[in-house]
Amino acid sequence: MSLFSGLGVAISGMSAQAKKMRTTSGNVANVETAGYKQRQTEFSAMILGGKQKTPLVAGISALSRTDVTKQGDLRMTEENGDVAINGRGFFLVKLGTDKDLTLGAVRTGSFHPDKDGYLVNGAGYYLQGQRFKDGEEITPRADAFEAIQIPTGLSGATTRVHFSTKLKEGSSSSTIVTDIATVYDASGNEHTVELKYTAHGGDVWSVEARVVDAGTAENASLATVDTKGFNMSPEGALELTAKASAAPAWADDKQPTKIDVRWNFGEAMQTIELDLSGVRKVAATDTSAESTQTSAVQSGGYTKQAVADWRISQQGVLSVTLDNGGVQEIYKLPLANSLAPDSLTEKSGGVYTPSSDSGEFTYAFPETGGVGSVSFGALEASTVDVASELSDMIMTQYAYSANTRVISTISQMLDALMRL
Repeated sequence: MSLFSGLGVAISGMSAQAKKMRTTSGNVANVETAGYKQRQTEFSAMILGGKQKTPLVAGISALSRTDVTKQGDLRMTEENGDVAINGRGFFLVKLGTDKDLTLGAVRTGSFHPDKDGYLVNGAGYYLQGQRFKDGEEITPRADAFEAIQIPTGLSGATTRVHFSTKLKEGSSSSTIVTDIATVYDASGNEHTVELKYTAHGGDVWSVEARVVDAGTAENASLATVDTKGFNMSPEGALELTAKASAAPAWADDKQPTKIDVRWNFGEAMQTIELDLSGVRKVAATDTSAESTQTSAVQSGGYTKQAVADWRISQQGVLSVTLDNGGVQEIYKLPLANSLAPDSLTEKSGGVYTPSSDSGEFTYAFPETGGVGSVSFGALEASTVDVASELSDMIMTQYAYSANTRVISTISQMLDALMRL
């Protein structure tokens, strides 16, 4: 190797050590950055080919690599909006609320509502979720992801009304008994539903449902409730088992227990299950069986309530707590995964995007698909080890100085050669 080529090797060594120092300084600077993954510098020798028997070192190259899969310690903050993942998954984000924007992934972050209620972090990335109703079975779909928006208030639509109407045994024909229920539409407006039971003699009753105050009934003509042939005590229940939103299918001792009816309350059709399993035939002497009753208990509906708080469960379910104490689940957080997460492309703001080496993202909800679980009120600490970084810094300094000494020595040798 000539003296000039030795200069080139020494210069490449200085350049490689400078790159390592830059990586080290970046690690030290981000020691308190939540979710930051420590970067490592890997060196590889560059070898000259040719006919020589012994390969010659032509220099050194440096490459930085991030250990994305390394789990940082979870640090509890008790702050709403601080979220972290215990596992290998990533939260999904977009640089805006438009659904057509490119998906990115972050390991952790502080997401807080902006003026419109959208959850956004300090880098301007919006947390993505999938609409969800309590008890609903959903699978993660990229086309269903949207920026999560915490509402200022919510209302609930009635889904079911349970009736415990009392019908007197032996009622004469044309006897009418009404039972009244208050129900709510999707906007939280109240409506009154009336069930009218008409006796036809011989313990045979028919029942009709209608909205008293507003709305148009669809499929609201209900089945005949026939108690003949039942061996019931005065307080026994009518066994009603078929639906009458279509023609009832009578089967010996089978009668309808619930009826699905649909009303248009001015916004959209709303289905309400009228549960008649609590209807009772009582003794003719029972004075509590008045002509107008209010036995009904509705579920699912309430007037508009302000949102008092929100949180995210370990399973990634985002729920809000209302002023009335009710809790409603509105989103599920999908997590991204990758076959080669260490090969993802890293961008400013701690965001990762797929590369040709990492493959495309796959999606799963927390605690499924091996993506891990969510910790609310916590942040994932940086994986930087300050002690090892400072030790590396000393070694880098000496290595850099050694390469400068090589250049100085070669310079002296060339100077001696020039004086011959």
